[in-house]
Amino acid sequence: MKMLSIAKGLVAIGLSSASAWSLAQNQTVYRCGAIYSDMPCPQSVTISSSDARSGAQKAQTDEATARSTKLADQLEKNRKADEAAAQRLAQMQAQAQAVKAKVKASAADDHDKPHTKHKGPTVVKPITSLALKHPKKTPATPAKVDVPASPKQELQPKP
Repeated sequence: MKMLSIAKGLVAIGLSSASAWSLAQNQTVYRCGAIYSDMPCPQSVTISSSDARSGAQKAQTDEATARSTKLADQLEKNRKADEAAAQRLAQMQAQAQAVKAKVKASAADDHDKPHTKHKGPTVVKPITSLALKHPKKTPATPAKVDVPASPKQELQPKP
């Protein structure tokens, strides 16, 4: 029932707008200086309000309007995407600057702290001087015997 009343309302609106359009096309318009009116005034100029275009010209104009509307919608979507990307970039730069400032402040805090004096250089003992808890048992090695490399060395006196 509700759908039927909505449909009747739409039909009534369509008929009234069509009749208003036909009336507007046949209506006389008067120009009084810079003002346009449907009522004549002293020294008014009559202007025809009829559309002198052919059906093909009107269709061509409607098609151009549809293309322009479609292009405008696409440009708006692109603009919104660009604005969103610029906003994300600005947020990332702000976060990076905040981190950079925090690091810089932390480094400045480290420099502002008083330094403690060290007692002196750390002494490192060689490994050979350290006592081993569990020394390895090594087999006894025979005493080293001087063996001459050549018979001539054997004849030379030792100092």
